[in-house]
Amino acid sequence: MNEIDARSIPHQGQFAAQFRRVHKATYETVCVNGEPILFKTSDAAKVAAWEALAASGHLTTLMTRDGCTVADEANGEWDRLFAKGPR
Repeated sequence: MNEIDARSIPHQGQFAAQFRRVHKATYETVCVNGEPILFKTSDAAKVAAWEALAASGHLTTLMTRDGCTVADEANGEWDRLFAKGPR
């Protein structure tokens, strides 16, 4: 299923943060220098996972389809329907 997600998993007596991008089938662990960042609580790890996903730019990048951006098509349709002035 194409969906984003964030979770915490038990790791060495603490919790690691993981997130899943919409186009990936696997979770990515939040790391610094290749080592998982460990949190004392599951909730703290889950928050960190969502923050890492947001910081990655994945939620704000333009979507592409067949070589063009989906936003370009949507903006063109919006302009056609709602633009002020002569057409």
